[in-house]
Amino acid sequence: MSDPPFEKAAARGARPAAARDDRSSRRWLGRYVAVALWFLVAGLGPMAVAVATPADFPGAISEEQQRRMLAQIDAVGRRGFLFEVMRPSADATSGKRLFLYGTIHLGRIGSEPFNVPLLKALRASRRLALEADPTDSAGSEALALQLGRYADGDGLQRHVSAELMARVAAFGRRNGLPAERVDRFRPWLLANMIALTEMNGAGLDTSLGSELYLSGFARARHMPIVEVEGMEAQLHLLAGLPDALQTAQLEEALGDLDDPSSQAQGKALFDLWLAGDVEGGNALVDEMHRDAGDKVFERYFVDQLIDARNRTMADKAESYLERAGDTFFAVGSLHLFGAAGLIREFERRGCRVVDLQGPPATAR
Repeated sequence: MSDPPFEKAAARGARPAAARDDRSSRRWLGRYVAVALWFLVAGLGPMAVAVATPADFPGAISEEQQRRMLAQIDAVGRRGFLFEVMRPSADATSGKRLFLYGTIHLGRIGSEPFNVPLLKALRASRRLALEADPTDSAGSEALALQLGRYADGDGLQRHVSAELMARVAAFGRRNGLPAERVDRFRPWLLANMIALTEMNGAGLDTSLGSELYLSGFARARHMPIVEVEGMEAQLHLLAGLPDALQTAQLEEALGDLDDPSSQAQGKALFDLWLAGDVEGGNALVDEMHRDAGDKVFERYFVDQLIDARNRTMADKAESYLERAGDTFFAVGSLHLFGAAGLIREFERRGCRVVDLQGPPATAR
């Protein structure tokens, strides 16, 4: 009998979690990993959402419908994070701009990323660079199961305590997963399934993440899509966490389900993105770094899953400044902020970075 789809397992039985106690930073970090990479295990092949402006379909809709659509977009204020990055010698006509955009990998109806600055940047761009293209699903589900399941004859109960196994089995029962199936999953995959359950309970859906809208827009305009990391690399990143960290991530994901204040905290990053709150994004990343200190678990996530990836992303993004044609470069929002974020990194490299959404709100 085949395993149930990840999204089916993750959509049921959501219960809130995560008080701001002495483990708040650890919970933020664990949730960051789930939110920043979770669309890889949420559906593993979601359908593209094809979005285009009225001008892309001349005659397909009436002029009145076009005016209404444009009026709706015109009414949207700050949303997400959009910056223009250029070399000091370049200008808007040079064709070598980078539109740096901070995405959110989940959403809800009404949280579409489009506003006037975003549409202008997309329409000016020759290519779309995505952290990972969520519509490129070929082989992703098979790879996730390959990396996320134990081999025959092995199972989770051989790698975790009896107490933790009992909690995992209880989660499985609440979500229609028999104990023998739950036992096949490795901790990293289970932890992400649990995080999905929590976020679904908060009304957020990975099929409405901003990457899906961006990729749909690009495909409607026949714009090339390139990947910054790719789904395969990100799945290997998740599966490659040391066993002790995977177990800790699983323990905290289960603990969060029993904490009545977690849904609000789990939604915090989404709310920052929806408001385009640059200062809030900086404050969140600063807090994560500050609270990590010399704690092994927290430090690993800050150093390896945020800062180290930021540097690699910056190198790739900078290479597009040397190519003909503007590039729309979209990665998870937390990669933009803090001392090691992409905004500060581009400033250190001598680039001009300008917030394209209204009043200046530059990164600290």
